[in-house]
Amino acid sequence: MTQPDPAEVLLETLRLRSQWDATRLREAWLRIPINGLRELVSYEQVTIWLYCRIRELGVGDELPPSFWTWLIRRARVESANGLLVEAEAMRIAELLHSGGVPAIFLKGIARRLLADKFPYIDARSTVDVDVMLPADQATSVWEDLKKSGYNFAADPTLTPVDLWHLIPLAGANKVAVELHTSTSREVRPPDAWRRQMFDSTVVRRGELELRVPSATELMWHAIAHAQNDGVKVWRLRYFQDAAVLMTDDNLIDWEVIAERLKSSEIHDRTVSMRWLTAAAHLAGRPLPATLAPIPKSFPVLRMLRWRLAVLNRTAERPRLLEKLLEEGDRAELALPMQEQVAGIGPAQRIRRRAATVVARAIYLAWRTARG
Repeated sequence: MTQPDPAEVLLETLRLRSQWDATRLREAWLRIPINGLRELVSYEQVTIWLYCRIRELGVGDELPPSFWTWLIRRARVESANGLLVEAEAMRIAELLHSGGVPAIFLKGIARRLLADKFPYIDARSTVDVDVMLPADQATSVWEDLKKSGYNFAADPTLTPVDLWHLIPLAGANKVAVELHTSTSREVRPPDAWRRQMFDSTVVRRGELELRVPSATELMWHAIAHAQNDGVKVWRLRYFQDAAVLMTDDNLIDWEVIAERLKSSEIHDRTVSMRWLTAAAHLAGRPLPATLAPIPKSFPVLRMLRWRLAVLNRTAERPRLLEKLLEEGDRAELALPMQEQVAGIGPAQRIRRRAATVVARAIYLAWRTARG
């Protein structure tokens, strides 16, 4: 009997509307070859999500111990870090409430707060607290945090002066806190605040009330920021941010999304739409006709197969691995080869260019051979 394709098994396990039923998934996991799978799960950053799904399928104890034990440990560490971030958010919420400062929690912490509303929305790594404040109050809150013992979370020179959040700070928990005045350079702070407030949700944690954006704004944030973070956003972890919101389309105003996709906030609509089609594939549902024209989908399964092949063969050669993975994504997106790093000598530039050309050629040959 032919062994299951591990990339396909991983994808179907994580899809919110899988084409495989639970019985087929269980049988596949009992026969799956695990070589390179641990590395692929790490690369895709889906540790917690996969742990939850395998536990639901009830096959964890029947998997090779080296894989299952590793997955449990990684999921627990990431989950513990998430709880630490949530505790820091509660502390910030208390401080803001005592000062009478309105706030909206964004991104990863917002998703954690919505865990009872969307399946697996919190099954992701969360490392910091993002919170939006009215622009005219953000600086004073930042200064109050500094006075109360918060310090720079990292080298302050790494935060551009024109960024949409102030320099990140960290308190005793060592969790970074970013005070936002907007969500991007393209959106004025008053407009960003109005957007996040509209149709926002209040979540109760004990006696505290924390406000989070609507599903529409969370969706838009995922789409808009996917264009700014390079090729890493073409991994499952980033598609997850949008896919989980699609489990209830009634909560998303797709007309708003369609209009913004035509705006100056998006650098390349086709690329953003291809990213969104990949998220929809992970959700297991089509995108609404409101978003037409819908371009050719990003080949999620093919890229998982490519990444698994690379990770299974080049783990001890990190530079080659990085080139192969990145040029595979760039080739699928019809992007030019990676630009040279500034400040390097001619000889090193030539070697880097040669490695990039070879990596692109290897991927294209692999794709052709796969058909």
